[in-house]
Formats: sequence, C-alpha cells, structure tokens
Amino acid sequence: MRLVGRFVAPTLIVLAICAVVLYNLRDRFLMAEREAATAAATSAAIMSAASAARAAYGDLVVHDFLGAHHAPGAQRSRGVLRKSLAQIKKLSRSPSLSAAVKDVSKLVLSRRPVRPREAVISAAFGVLQAAAAKQSEDRRTATVRELSHLFNEAITFVGAAILVSMLIYAKIGVQMSRPLRQLLGFADAVAKGDKPPALPTAPLRSDLGRLVTAFSQMLTALQTDRRALERLAYRDPETKLPNRIGFVRDIDKELETASDEKEPALLLLLHFPQLQQLEALFGDDYRRALESAIAKRLQEARSRALREKSNAPLIIGRPRFDVFAVFGSRESALHTSAVRQSFRTPAMVGDNQVLLEPRAAAARGPEHGRTAFELLGAAEVALAGAKQSGATVMYRAEIREEAIAARELEAKLRLAVDRHQLEAFYQPKICCRTGRILGAEALARWRGEDGQLISPALFVPSAERSGLISRIDYLVLRAALEETAKLHAAGFAVSIAVNFSAVTLGDPRLPDIVQAELERAEVPSEALEMEITETALVSDVNGAKARLEPLRAGGVRVALDDFGVGYGSLASLRSLPIDTLKVDRSVLPKDETDSDAIAIAEAVFALAERMKVRTVAEGVETEWQARFISSHGCDVAQGFLFGRPTPADEYAKRLEEDARCWTSAQVAGRMF
Repeated sequence: MRLVGRFVAPTLIVLAICAVVLYNLRDRFLMAEREAATAAATSAAIMSAASAARAAYGDLVVHDFLGAHHAPGAQRSRGVLRKSLAQIKKLSRSPSLSAAVKDVSKLVLSRRPVRPREAVISAAFGVLQAAAAKQSEDRRTATVRELSHLFNEAITFVGAAILVSMLIYAKIGVQMSRPLRQLLGFADAVAKGDKPPALPTAPLRSDLGRLVTAFSQMLTALQTDRRALERLAYRDPETKLPNRIGFVRDIDKELETASDEKEPALLLLLHFPQLQQLEALFGDDYRRALESAIAKRLQEARSRALREKSNAPLIIGRPRFDVFAVFGSRESALHTSAVRQSFRTPAMVGDNQVLLEPRAAAARGPEHGRTAFELLGAAEVALAGAKQSGATVMYRAEIREEAIAARELEAKLRLAVDRHQLEAFYQPKICCRTGRILGAEALARWRGEDGQLISPALFVPSAERSGLISRIDYLVLRAALEETAKLHAAGFAVSIAVNFSAVTLGDPRLPDIVQAELERAEVPSEALEMEITETALVSDVNGAKARLEPLRAGGVRVALDDFGVGYGSLASLRSLPIDTLKVDRSVLPKDETDSDAIAIAEAVFALAERMKVRTVAEGVETEWQARFISSHGCDVAQGFLFGRPTPADEYAKRLEEDARCWTSAQVAGRMF
C-alpha cells in the first residue's frame, strides 16, 4: 500500500491538470460554436440584404424605363435599396465588401436615372455579392480552422495525460513486480532442488507479506518432506541403517574422499537366511526384533573399531532383506573377524535366545572393483557360494564364471522343462529275500544338445534355486505312471517310486495332482510310492501330514528318503506319516571292518522293525553289503550292484529277463 500511495499524488495532479485543460477546451469549443453560428447568420443576412437590394434595383430600372423616375414606387424602391445597403455595410467585416457597398450606393442612390448606367451598376452589384460570398466563406474557414486547432490541442493533452499515466503505472508495476520476481526465482530454485535466494521483505499484514510468509512455510514443509523422502530412499525403515542405495552412496563418498584411490578396502556381506524362516514362524514383530539385534551388534562392532583405530571407520548398511554389510579400509578389515565373532553368542529376543550365525562373503577394492556398485556386485557373487557358519568366502573370478555358467544352465533347463525334454530313468529295487525285481525308482534325467546326459548333481540344485523342481517332479510322476501302466498291461506287477522335493511337498495342490495323475494313467494307488527327504518332512510335519494322509488313505505309500543324513530326531520320527524307511548309502558299512557303521546300521534296521515300517537300503554296491542288509531284516535293496538307472525300454527288457527266471506261481501275491 505504501508503494502504491507513493504515486497517488502525482497521478491526481496529472488528472487535475488534464481536467482543467479539457474544461478550458470545452469553453473554447462552445465559443467557437457560437461564433460559427453568428457568422452563418451574418452571412445569411448579408446575402438576403444583397438579394433585396438587387430586387429594389430591378424595380428602379423598371420605373426609369417607364419614365417614372420620381414616382412614389421608385422612391420606395430607393428606400428599400438604401436600407439593404446600410444593413450590408453594418454587417460587413471585410474592406472589399465595404468598398463594394460604397460603390453601389454612389451609383444607385443618386437622383439620376439608373438605366443609362445599368451595366456599371450591375457590375457593382456583382462585386457586392462576390464580396459578401467571400466574407461568408472566410468566416466559415476561420471557424473550421479554430475548431481543428482546438481538437488537436485536446488530442495532444489527452495523449500526454495517457502517456504520463502509463509511465507512472509502469513504474508502479516495476516496483510491485520486483518482489514477485524474487518469489518466482525462489520457487524455481526450490523446484530445481537448488539453494533458494533470500525472500523479499514486506509488512506481515500486507498482501505481499502474507505471500512471503506462505512461501516461507512452504519451504519449511518441503524441506521436512525432503528429509523424510531421503530417509525413505536411503535408509532401511526397520534398522535405520543405510539401505542398498544409501550404502552405495556412502561407500562412493568414502572412496572419493580417500587420500589414495589405490588404498585397499574391504566389503563384507553377512547373510542371515534365518530371518525369512523365523518371520514365517513367529511373525513380523519377532523378525523386526531380530533385525534390531543384528543392527545393534554391527553398530557395537563399528564403535569398537573406531575406538581401536579412529582413522579406519566402518560403514554398515542393509543392502537386502536378509543381508547386512560392512565396509572399511584394509586396516579396518582386520575387524571383520571381530564382526563375525560378535554373532557367535545368542541374541535375546523377548524371552528367547536366538543364535544368528551368518554366511559371510567379501570383496577387496580396488582389486575386485573401484566403485561401490562393483564391490557390492563382486561380494554378492561370492555370497552365493558361501556356506552356513563357514569361513568367509573371498570373491574370485572363478566364482563369477561359475555363477554365469549356473545362469546359463538354468536358462537351458527352463527351456528343456517347457519342451518336456527331460526323461525318466528307472533304477531297479530288489527284494532282499527273493532277489526278484519289485519295482523301480523313477529318476529325472536330462540330455544336453550333444545327446550326453547332464549330471543331476548339476541341474537338480539349479532346479531347486529357480523353482523348476516342482514342474520336474510332476513331469517325472506323469512319465513314471504312464510307463508303469504299460508294464502292468504287459503283465509286470511292479511298483514305482517317485521323488518329491520339499517345494513340491509344500504345494497345497499336491494331493489333487497325484490323484488326478493316477486316474489318468489308470494305475492303482498301491503301485505308487512317494519318496520325500527327511529334511522336507521334518521342516513342516503338520503340513506334510495334511497333504500326505489323504493319499496314504487311498493306498499311496510314503517313503522317508535319505534317512540318516538329515537333522530329524528319533522322537519326531514317530510322528512322521511314512510307510517306508529308505536308509541312505552313508549309513551302510563298507565292509566287515567298519564296526561303527555296522553298529549304526544294525540299530537303524532294528528301529524300523520295531516301528513296523518297510526298509529300503540304497547305494548297495557290493555282495557283502547285500548279504549284510538281508541278514539284518532289510526288505528291499537298491544300488549299482543290481543296476544303474536306465531308460524305460532297457528297464522293460530287464523285467523280461527277470520274469524268465521265475514262474508266475512263485511271485503270486508279492506285488508290493
């Protein structure tokens, strides 16, 4: 308001001057209009008087022609002529008109007859009328000129007033727009993320002051939101540690500020695979408490490192859900062993003690990378090969090559599964009492592009990592049941055992799929045995029961595979839904000198007999092992001694050879 008021007085003065000038021009216009009217009336009167004088002169000419020069009519005409000329003379404003009136008066108003001088008098009257017309035209021209002059003056004053007003208000606009331009620059800097300039000053109660206050509040809110967004973008919300983006940023800053770009550094990754499992078992709150405990131990390790060597700081972060990281110089890397040692003791979570021993992998800089991204990538490659609770795995180029080869293998395996290029091979299972083939175990086999078999030790782990294992299990199940149906139709009363992974066992569709495949192949349920590892069963006993009991009730048998290599206890063994105990090859003794293995194997077979479950010994490779298991009550033997896994046609030939050694009466009732 003060800015506007500064220019109000000059504006009012200009407007007042314009008003006075326009008022004066108005008076002059009115005066000129009256003068124009008077001039027009005068001209009309002169022209009328001139006409009357001419008419009177005509009468005089007539009287002279009649010789009545002194007649009363002639006297009246002279009177009219005299009066008209007097009026013209009175109204005359030009010397030429006055002179013409004088000449006409001399010629006409004398007492001499006018007829002899008619030509001269007519000429004088012509001069009189011409002078009268000229005076009228001059008066009209002067009036028009005066009006035009007044109009030009009015236009000039109005234009000057408008120009002055525009200059005044332009200056007002410049003064008013300066703080607005400052506010615009402020907003533009805030939008670009730059440091904003200072806000203009203005009274708080003014409109501009309120606008400045609003901009200041907006900046405060934006800065608050930006800090919150940075926390979300660069910090893990649970532990408040830098997340992957923030961790990479902090490492890059440390590398940029390092005095020597060749200064050695070390990045350590700690993988806690238990987090996801414990979250599934005990919920989010339990998992968050574990995360806080891990973060606290890492921060304590960093504090110890700073106390012991202040110029070797450690940067800690959480690049993934179940992975924590520590970065420092090579000197600070000496503390990485202390970092791992800090997790040797259990952590208290509520009333429980939890032992969290991480898998660890590391990468060295600049040998394995000059940027945080390169170092983190190298350490993650090494982490893929780290073992639980084992030594820290240092990155090597071979690990990356192996990882690339594993990815390529996974891609080829996925394509092979999509195209149903995997085969089912069959390894015979022999009755220990009779030596007869009772059935076989169906095993997945994969031929490469060169036609050679790819080892299951290579593609099975890849299938488990990629999630393809369930599809492979179901493909083998279908192929095995189709082959079993053919063998039954050919008169071979054999059973078939199919492996099911832990992932497949966790599939809620498992009972329906198995039952549908049995019906599709028209194979009796009693002919199918599902082999499931001890680890898969023990990890979720209740879930396994829920999915296996319906199948067992229908006649399908369940075998506990690889017994002796898992971590299940004998107490939990009683609650497992199994019909067969399949003893792992590692439990069998090599020969009669392996006394410890003999004692363990005897205990296992005795346990199975007491539990009334059938036993299958796998990995039987020698005659001595065959006699040993048979003498200790083992029911079925399987191993290279009796046959390697073979394609379906070779397995059928083996059954034909076996059948020729036995009569149908001898094997009646020994199907399963």
